[in-house]
Amino acid sequence: TATAYSAEYLLGFRQTDKNRLFSGASVGDIFRQLITDANAVSAFPVSVGHVWVGGYPHSPGYHYDNLLEIVQKDLCSGLENADFDVAASVVGSRIIFTANLYQRKGRDLAGVWLTEGHNIRGWPKLSEQGKIINWWDMAGGGNGWGDDRITSNAEDLTSQARYGLRQGNQIISGVTQQATLDAHATTALAESKDPHNMIEIDALNLIDPETDTSRPNGFAAYDVGDSVRVQLHSVGFGGYDHTVRILAREFDPGSGTCKLVVREQ
Repeated sequence: TATAYSAEYLLGFRQTDKNRLFSGASVGDIFRQLITDANAVSAFPVSVGHVWVGGYPHSPGYHYDNLLEIVQKDLCSGLENADFDVAASVVGSRIIFTANLYQRKGRDLAGVWLTEGHNIRGWPKLSEQGKIINWWDMAGGGNGWGDDRITSNAEDLTSQARYGLRQGNQIISGVTQQATLDAHATTALAESKDPHNMIEIDALNLIDPETDTSRPNGFAAYDVGDSVRVQLHSVGFGGYDHTVRILAREFDPGSGTCKLVVREQ
């Protein structure tokens, strides 16, 4: 037997030093520097590729923190809504891994449709995901609850009017700068103020029998991160017709389908 991991898992083998502090840096600057630091300690099989350097300036601090957790939980979901991947390519006889950071990975594919009964098999599963929180209280690092500990609040009045007041809180011990904590609160609110639909789809590949190539709306037409149109006739009372973003895909060679997890935009 063999266990396979994604290339992103390589980031989990390294950590920061103590007191690795940043001041007024974009998430792209932090992303690039953390991988550069890892290579400076010892040769690391991951190099820096495309890096988005937009967004707000942040001033986080890390203390023996795992690189994969920093990128997943802090850079791409706490400080900014960004995407990352580690791409593999063959150069000579070696596999080279390159880490990339995107403001948003994928494309808006207005001409690609996933339609029940056409390139979707069976009955898709739709579920409402996410605990609704429309008031966030955030606290940064500190030894007590006096003036030495920064706090931040973010709320959405439209969500409160629709669902009532729903509060949440989080302590982020590594944050000591107000702007960085405010960014955490703003990002958390955007993610949690409204429910979102998640759908599991068994997509079919459409093959041209004459050329044995993928037709439009087949597997080759879309990838993780892309936005496509989904039409489901058997969901709900009036059907489902929305633009969704593909979050994950897994090919099943036994059934010939590609399982997609998509989120409504």
